[in-house]
Amino acid sequence: MTVRLVDVKNQDVLRQLMSQNKEVKEVSFSDHLPRQSNMGFITLPFVLPSLGEEQHMWEGLKVDESFATMFNLELLEGRNFSNALPADTSNFIMNEAAVRSLNLTPEQAVGLQITINIDYWDASYHVDGKVIGVVKDFPYASVRDAIPPMVLSGRYQHSETMNIRLAGDNYAEAIASLEKSWKKMYPSNPFKYWFLDQEFGRLYKQEMQMGKLADYFTGFTIVIACLGLFGLASFTAEQKTKEIGIRKVLGASIGQILVLLTNKFIRLVLISYVIAIPLSLYAMNSWLENFAYRVPLHWSAFVGAGLLILVLTYITVGIESIRAAVANPVDSIRHE
Repeated sequence: MTVRLVDVKNQDVLRQLMSQNKEVKEVSFSDHLPRQSNMGFITLPFVLPSLGEEQHMWEGLKVDESFATMFNLELLEGRNFSNALPADTSNFIMNEAAVRSLNLTPEQAVGLQITINIDYWDASYHVDGKVIGVVKDFPYASVRDAIPPMVLSGRYQHSETMNIRLAGDNYAEAIASLEKSWKKMYPSNPFKYWFLDQEFGRLYKQEMQMGKLADYFTGFTIVIACLGLFGLASFTAEQKTKEIGIRKVLGASIGQILVLLTNKFIRLVLISYVIAIPLSLYAMNSWLENFAYRVPLHWSAFVGAGLLILVLTYITVGIESIRAAVANPVDSIRHE
């Protein structure tokens, strides 16, 4: 869960206070995650003097030493921030995208000097530090967009939020306990919190709604199709009643009768399946192109769908076909 900070002072005291709760497993301070489209990162002009005076407009994220472990960031080279090293408040960790944009390897990036110079209307912001590590790219916004170059800063004292990893599943008790600890430090300020899984879920609200609609329409379509197949099978069996009776008198087995009645439907289903495959591929690829990171379309999904269609066809058509196949051949021949 994430808590909005009232101020950026006494964060270490707040961390200690919150960590005393038995429901808390870990506490970390950082800027707000995930970054919604209306809450973008602050883009800063990073200069690497050893590589020239070019300003690299990269996104910045202020974090503490617990951030990497809490969010399971993979350290490719170098080390994490450490509270035991005061200089780390001016040091940086780069992501892979930033390293790639410099045409460097993670090993070459570690140790580079970084300077930030910003002049505001009434103040200036200046930081000199070095790169102490490189982490694997991690998503912090929608996967529709590629992960841009980003630099993690150890100046967590200026971060916006506090992230808390809970130890158990009793969220109601945990939240009540955390709110009690919060009130000890901020008695007049409300305890504002949210859960990160829900926050990330909002990024894909449209996709989740589309998924539910697709499930409903798919189920509805299958039911309608099965009803249509059942009706068509009943009509075909009715038309072939005398033929079925004659074939049974001549020695045809129930299996042969079933093949006679179902072959036509299986051929039609296979033809429609062959037509549907390229259309489905085109539609799915067009939709997936909206995402910078996406899963490949595997052939097993289409094979599984085809087998499911065949099974449903056999079941739907087979019900009526079996009834016609086991009927008394004498009654079938007399059928008008």
